[in-house]
Amino acid sequence: MNPKPAACVSGDGDADLFTALTHARQLIDSAMSSCGADLIYSVPGLEERRRLVSELVENAQQDIKCVVASALFLDELEQALADLDLGHIGKHVSVSVICEVSLANHGIVNELVQTSGQEVRVGTRDLPDMLLIDGRWALVRLSAADTDALHVRSPEMVKLLHAFYGEAWRSSLDHRVYQRVWRVYQCKQTKQIIEMLAQGYKDDVAARQIGMSVRTYRRYVADLMRDANARSRFQIGAWAAQLGLTGDLQDRS
Repeated sequence: MNPKPAACVSGDGDADLFTALTHARQLIDSAMSSCGADLIYSVPGLEERRRLVSELVENAQQDIKCVVASALFLDELEQALADLDLGHIGKHVSVSVICEVSLANHGIVNELVQTSGQEVRVGTRDLPDMLLIDGRWALVRLSAADTDALHVRSPEMVKLLHAFYGEAWRSSLDHRVYQRVWRVYQCKQTKQIIEMLAQGYKDDVAARQIGMSVRTYRRYVADLMRDANARSRFQIGAWAAQLGLTGDLQDRS
């Protein structure tokens, strides 16, 4: 039987995010029947959604905020940005993106990271695809099961979606942190050590589980902290857990 970990990584950010998303879904469902069709309406079909994404991005004047939770929406966003100068946008329009961890190494995501003025974070929760423009318009697909997106122009609903985006932003990790953690996670032994850190095992228990001396284990942990630029050993485990990197080590090998 495995020893019980001393502590597990947890936090209130995910709970706040889930609450905000649930609230947004409930209010939007309610608003669909009470608001006029010009304030919230369904956008059926892939081509119409792509057209609207391109139109909204092209006409942004102040800021673009988006959550990219699916490869389909990432493709739509990439198409919308294809004919635009990202450097020019970054100087005149604030751009921030939260992408799902499986999409974090995609070409357009890396391009945004490398472009001055763009902020990119990585999240792992069941986030909705979302595009927010200038605090006035929103395009959102609240779940992967939804075939249509919603174009939202109701000020109250857009404000609510902005609040949700703020929670999602605070609960996500800077893309540069993701890259550092991902790099050090590629070694099988490193995976095991990060797993121990994420679950809060004491050094002697973790070293015994992995099959090394406590001194060697501590040296590996110190190297990890340096390579990931982490402030503490627990921060490494917290980052890995937040990114969904821990668990199922054999499947990830």
